Amino acid sequence: MNKPPTITHEDIVEAWEDRAEDVFVSNMGHAFYLGGQVAGPKDGNPDWRAIREWMDRKEYWPNVWYFSDHGNTELVSIDESGEAHFLGGLV
Repeated sequence: MNKPPTITHEDIVEAWEDRAEDVFVSNMGHAFYLGGQVAGPKDGNPDWRAIREWMDRKEYWPNVWYFSDHGNTELVSIDESGEAHFLGGLV
């Protein structure tokens, strides 16, 4: 029987580190990648489906970070249907 890989604390921290190549989403709904806008807001909120469609077109699925109006940062997973799942942030 195959043993699952060991995941270290360092692996988890590295996965949650933001990088310049990530997508950053403001509380106003604007999504940016390397300084360029990926998607604008939809009804005053992030257009998660448009962000996911951009990633699918580019065949590139970076981390997506959401910045609240209080300055909190959360990692977001966007599923294939364009639904956002907030995974929390590191303190």
